[in-house]
Amino acid sequence: MAPGGIRVRYISASMHTGTSGSLGMSKIVSLLLLAVLIVGVAPSNFSVAEPATRATRNIVLYAHTDEKAASVGGRILSAAPVSGFRSTADATKIVIFTLVPPLVAPLHILGTVAANVWLQAGQTVSGTLYVGISAVLVDGTVVPIKSANVSASVRQTRPVGIIFSFGGTNRTLSSGSTIRLEVQFMPTVQTSVLLIWDDYSAATSLTIEVEHTILLGIRTVGTNGQPSNVFPSNNTGDATVIAQANIVDAFGIHDIRNVTLSVRNDTDSLVISNAPLLYVEGDLSSGTYIFELRITLSLGRYRLFATAIDISNSSYTAASDAEVTEFHPVTIVVADQNGRPVQDAIIAILLNSTVVSSNRTDSEGVVHLSAPSSSQVGPFSIVMRREGAEILLADSINILGHDMIRLEAPLSDWTILVRYQTLGFPIIGATVRVEVENSTVAWGATGSNGSVTFKQMAAGNNTIAIENAWLKYQVTLDHSLERATSTVDVPLAFVIQMLLAFVIRTWFGIFLLVLISAFGIYAIRRSRKRRPVSFAHFKAILGGALPSASITMISGNPGSGKTQMIYSIMLERLAQNGPAIFVTNVEFPAKVREALKRLGTDAAALEKRETVRFVDCYAGLAGVQSGEAHHVSSPTDFTTLGVQISSCLEETGGRGDVYVDSITPTIVNGAFERALSFVRYYGARVKAEDASLFYTISSSIEPKTLTKFEDEADCVIQLDLYESAGVTKRRMRVKKARGLSHAQDWIEFTINQRGAIEFLPD
Repeated sequence: MAPGGIRVRYISASMHTGTSGSLGMSKIVSLLLLAVLIVGVAPSNFSVAEPATRATRNIVLYAHTDEKAASVGGRILSAAPVSGFRSTADATKIVIFTLVPPLVAPLHILGTVAANVWLQAGQTVSGTLYVGISAVLVDGTVVPIKSANVSASVRQTRPVGIIFSFGGTNRTLSSGSTIRLEVQFMPTVQTSVLLIWDDYSAATSLTIEVEHTILLGIRTVGTNGQPSNVFPSNNTGDATVIAQANIVDAFGIHDIRNVTLSVRNDTDSLVISNAPLLYVEGDLSSGTYIFELRITLSLGRYRLFATAIDISNSSYTAASDAEVTEFHPVTIVVADQNGRPVQDAIIAILLNSTVVSSNRTDSEGVVHLSAPSSSQVGPFSIVMRREGAEILLADSINILGHDMIRLEAPLSDWTILVRYQTLGFPIIGATVRVEVENSTVAWGATGSNGSVTFKQMAAGNNTIAIENAWLKYQVTLDHSLERATSTVDVPLAFVIQMLLAFVIRTWFGIFLLVLISAFGIYAIRRSRKRRPVSFAHFKAILGGALPSASITMISGNPGSGKTQMIYSIMLERLAQNGPAIFVTNVEFPAKVREALKRLGTDAAALEKRETVRFVDCYAGLAGVQSGEAHHVSSPTDFTTLGVQISSCLEETGGRGDVYVDSITPTIVNGAFERALSFVRYYGARVKAEDASLFYTISSSIEPKTLTKFEDEADCVIQLDLYESAGVTKRRMRVKKARGLSHAQDWIEFTINQRGAIEFLPD
């Protein structure tokens, strides 16, 4: 019997048999705790340790309660130790624990997976215990790893520990995936059965045997914050250096026991032995943690070793070199090809691609730096950074003592002539910007001859943006040192636009404006005479009903009616008894329910009948706590969103249309590829169940991005908010509808006071 009278049972899930055991808790923990190996990516300038051999270790993930993890029900798995604050849940219903945060690096599960489940009943009872272990991929796909149903007995007087051991596991999980543990006990008679966790004597946990390594890197940083391997000595012959270790661990800071530093000099004597490195910062989302220690080194060369110990006493070591030597003053004078000084440029002396010293040139093109002698460390490179360009000024140059070096920078003046195509007229007073990688490096205004000159420009490819009151135009130009002038011919369309602007300022223009206004009034009156028709007309525009299994994209500029369009489509399909899962990124679900009620549909009643489900992605954006049963804290968290949609589909009978309003916040937050993968995966998934995916997207995003989403869709509905004769209007057209003979023309529509769409056919 275990200490405290606790009963422990071990079950080999592959055999579906159980035997009693009498190991104490310390032995159980010893059985479950070995060492973890995880692959990651270290920041630049870190020397990274490579594992000599690939081994496996067991990582123990304890079940915890974390109210901050509301998106996964507040029940998580992590390497954090048992808190001692006991938590319980009704085990007769499925209890789910999810690894939080998701994996920040690929993980190879190889060998044994073991679940340690602790139960206690209201009376001694037998029943069936189910344990399921699965992976939830980035796109929300749930992939089973191991599961089993076994007969078990639970006592009333004390908790019972049951260990499921699954052998022969071989599964690789991608970065961004997470791990899920499911537990349910089905008693033979009705009684209460509790699952217990975070109790020192009854800690539910999951142990997985993994292959891969913690990634450990080390670098040295000067007191100026600049990474380097060579440091200047002070008057006493010493230098203060910061040794910095970087660790990437998919299971978080709790998996790292300590990090130490040892230093040996060039005679291999130990200068510093196992000095603790201090934790300074970490990024939970990437699993990256920084440890550092400020040390003083005297003149000489050194080898620094960072050693990390994980919670199972596995050791990882990384090494890098550093040198403390005397630095000498170096004066560098930089001029362009015409002998003019290059001002305000950053000049850097590099040793093996590492910056040794850097500063800006003054008005005379002079910069004062310092560097060790090349006789000590070897040759240097000198680079210049100016206006978005990095230029190599000298390579493999020797610096000996106090040197003055004169360098010529490959810079030349660049004149850009802007004129109208065909007519050849100069464009006067236009602003011209030179951009490199979306950053403006130079700008000016064209003169009376339509030209502007930029001084001391580096050769290379540039984006030229031209703008005045009448036009906006961009072109890509290549500047070379041999060609001093480039010409930009603005297309004739802009010339016509310019002429129209001139005509409007004349008496004839006023007369023409009166005619246009009269025509606009006539058009408005004519449009008012058109009788609006209900949304049922949508089927006629489409050339038939939307297919039961399809992906439909609704695009449009702000205010064009995308949200009302997706509401209208959802209500049409709900009327055909099709379940709906509505994901909202642009409004609180309560507001959506109110809007649907104004349209004549009681969403709350449909929710009770398990016909409609809402997933709230907006509360997280608004920075408030969601009151919805299904919610996601971030629009880019597709892992959690996939879990919530899967849960909703289960509640609606395994199938249903999915509506997303809108996918634009995800794209704006830089997760374009993940958003596209989401559309592909869930589009295929719901279509396989004879259902459809509908989503809205802003037409203001990059055209190439919009085209990629259009390519994935079976149906593309375009909306537009525009102005005609001083009146704001909305219109719609079906750009694409596979299998349907749809109309190609735009058709106007309005949105009435209830929020219903009414078409205005000719």
